[in-house]
Order: sequence, then structure tokens, then C-alpha cells
Amino acid sequence: MHRYCLYLLIVALLAWQDGDARELRLALPSGKPPYVYIEQGQWHGFEYELTRLALERLGHQVSVEDVPHNRLDYALRALQFDAATPLLSDGPEDEGIHFSAPFMRYENVAISKQADGYHIARIADLAPYRVLTWRNAINHLGPEFKGIYNDAFRQGDASRYREFSDQADQYRQFWASPGSVIIIEKRIFRWHLNRDRLRAAREPQLAIHHPFPANVYRVGFRDAALRDAFDRELTKLQASGEYQAAIDRYLEP
Repeated sequence: MHRYCLYLLIVALLAWQDGDARELRLALPSGKPPYVYIEQGQWHGFEYELTRLALERLGHQVSVEDVPHNRLDYALRALQFDAATPLLSDGPEDEGIHFSAPFMRYENVAISKQADGYHIARIADLAPYRVLTWRNAINHLGPEFKGIYNDAFRQGDASRYREFSDQADQYRQFWASPGSVIIIEKRIFRWHLNRDRLRAAREPQLAIHHPFPANVYRVGFRDAALRDAFDRELTKLQASGEYQAAIDRYLEP
């Protein structure tokens, strides 16, 4: 009798899991290799792979759509997406969005050539130099940074400040611009350097400065139960080593 009851319980649980599985809409901003990017019509990147893997291991099918970073909140609140990343949050809840545990660490750095002899320990130390950044970085790097470069940004003064919509162009311009400082996420720079056989050997000639704090991003969900299940799966991926292995695959020379 007890075995029969246990059998019925297992069958009921399996049926519940099958019924709960569904197709999820995931919003991601492309164009950030090695985190997230599209190549020949296919999604790539360790942030993409890990988000999708965790959700699929919960039994869900995942449909990924390219959404600009500044529209991720809106995608969750108004466009019926089930999940979106990367999002910043200080807590687990914010106006209907349920945030995962810390998921992905981004660290923006300033990189110069050692021959220039720059000492950049704080944001204020950037002031004398021409900087090369990504699109809309003027609004991403904090009020102190904006105070230094906003005039140049508004006036289109590329001799002081220049933004790039394509970070491959930003990377190439750094090497072609004596005396310039590139501000870029460190893994993104590493990804480009690893694919640049011409300049990879010159890495020892670079100086990497850390004037910016690191940012820890999370996955946002409309459903708190899905967020909780994702967090459990994320813990498993981290404990098994799969999380770090996915990152390492994209950063190998």
C-alpha cells in the first residue's frame, strides 16, 4: 500500500512538472561579445548560454529576442517577456520585477599604453586624457565621469571624447590613437585581444587601470517562482564548475 501511494505521488509530481513547463521569452541585448552576441544568425556568448541552460534544465523551452539594454525593464513590465538580463538591482524585488541572485560580474577598466606613463587610480585622473568608450557610456559611468566629459560629448569633440556603437571599432581605434585611453569592460577587451594575432603579443605593453567599481548584474523575472527555481539551478551550475567553464571557453586564447 505504501509503495502504491509513493508511486502515485511520483506520477503526480512528474505530471505537475510537465504541465508547468512552458515556452519562455528571454530578452537579451546582443553586440557584447563574449557575453552576448549574434554571429551568422546564431546566438553566442557565455551570459546567453548560462541563462538559457539554467532555464532549459528547469524543463522550459526558451525563445531569445534581441532587446536594447535600456529597454530590458520595459520588456518585462509591458511586453510580456518572462526574463531579461543583464539588470542592476540592490534587492530581490522592484516594482513587479523579481531579481535573481547575483548572476554576472562586469568590470569596466581604463587601458592605456605603458609608454604613455599614465597613472589612473580614480575617475578624476582621467580628466587630462582623450577617452574612447562605447555608445551611451556618458550615461553609464556615473556622475563624476559625466561631469568631466559631458561638454566634449555634447559638442562632438572627438579629440577629448569619442563613443563607438561597435566595440570592435573602439578596440581598433585604441591601437590607432597614440595617447588615448580606452574604457571598456575587461572581458570584452580580452575577447578582442585574443582574436587579434597582430597585437596579442603586445599585451605586456598595456597598463590596465581600475578607476571604476565592478557591477554585479542579475536576471529579472515577472514570476517570483520562476526566479526562485532559476536561483536553485544557478547554484548547481556554479557548484559543478559549469558556470566558470562556460566563461573560460570564450576567453581562451
